[in-house]
Amino acid sequence: MTESVWRAVDSDATIHRAQYSADMGAPYCTLIKLSGDSFLVYSPGRGLADSAKQLLPENPQLFLLAPAAGHTLGLEEWQNAFLKTTVIASIEANARIREKTSIITAQDPDSIRSALPDHVQLHVVPANKLGEIWVSVETDEAGGTLYWAVCDSFMNLSELGVGFFTKIFFKLYGLGIGIRIHKVFTRGVKDKAEFLQWASQRIPNDKRNVLLPCHGVVYDAPDLSDRMAELISSNFS
Repeated sequence: MTESVWRAVDSDATIHRAQYSADMGAPYCTLIKLSGDSFLVYSPGRGLADSAKQLLPENPQLFLLAPAAGHTLGLEEWQNAFLKTTVIASIEANARIREKTSIITAQDPDSIRSALPDHVQLHVVPANKLGEIWVSVETDEAGGTLYWAVCDSFMNLSELGVGFFTKIFFKLYGLGIGIRIHKVFTRGVKDKAEFLQWASQRIPNDKRNVLLPCHGVVYDAPDLSDRMAELISSNFS
């Protein structure tokens, strides 16, 4: 068997990440075990469905979550690779799915909340044109840990892209090394005050928080909640 492209994030190996190729960069897909044979796939990436079978039981139930309008192109591959799938998307991402894929309908995030165990929660980001959805996963690690899967909002790049057009894109949107808020996301927030209030209440400072960005590497440091609070305040106050 070839070496898996998937890497466990938590100590119990209930969360895995793998990188895939996209038009601009190489985002990450996050695979989250829910309960029994059900799993949540956050940003299902192209070229990853077959390799995910190494981690999954036979005939699993997969919830394929398009976490923003720009993260929809891998959905058909995953839907074709597995028998039991449910596509989940915001209104904004659903419009992109109908435009770019053969998938007719995606379910509203509220429709699957009852299928989620208590330690996994969806957070529909308000007042944003990209239709972004975050996912938090709570574990018992280190006296209580929250893993945060985020899409186009927070990034944590360890290196800049290669290629002329990619470099132009990165420069245009002020992208750099470390934790940042993507300017595309900032410009897509329709009500800064509403987002500021909402986001300021998300990340607790009394727990260990770990960031799992689609764009960039895992950030696991004690200052994460403070760093995110500073970025939220400076970009949306």
